[in-house]
Order: sequence, then structure tokens, then C-alpha cells
Amino acid sequence: MTFFMVPGEQVSDKQPLHVAISQQLKEKIEAGVYEPGERLPSEFDLGEIFGVSRTTIRKAIANLTQQGLVTTQQGKAFLSRKRTKSAFPCPIR
Repeated sequence: MTFFMVPGEQVSDKQPLHVAISQQLKEKIEAGVYEPGERLPSEFDLGEIFGVSRTTIRKAIANLTQQGLVTTQQGKAFLSRKRTKSAFPCPIR
């Protein structure tokens, strides 16, 4: 499986790289590329895949953790987890 920050993909000049990477990973998780409980590639491997530093990957993973899409364990790869539905009702328009 390969991910690339390809020139053909539109990345806003105002959007930080870690945000674009977390969005790409989020799409892969939601598409079922990674099953709940499956380990994601290591920081090092993700850095190689995307051609960025581990610091950028850490920020991208932190975004996914805040969204509830992954959990982290020290010394282990990241684990994707099933996204839970929001307990908040949709606003009525």
C-alpha cells in the first residue's frame, strides 16, 4: 500500500502538511483500508511513505487521535479504531 503527497492533489497553501496527511489517512481508515484494531505503519514508515519528517507524522497522528480515529501505545504502532457515531443530534434547519 502506498500513499503519496502527489503534485496532482490540491493541497491548499494555507493548509499545513500534517493536516493534509491526516486527511489522507482518515480517508483510508474510513474506506476500510485499515480495519479497527489493525496497526498502522510506524512513524518512520509513514514518514518514508509521505516523504516528510517524523515530527510532521506525529502531528498528523495527533489530529487523528483527537478525532477518535486512532489510539496510540508507547513503543507500538498506531491502532485504528472504529469511529463511533456522535451522541449529539444533528441541528434542525
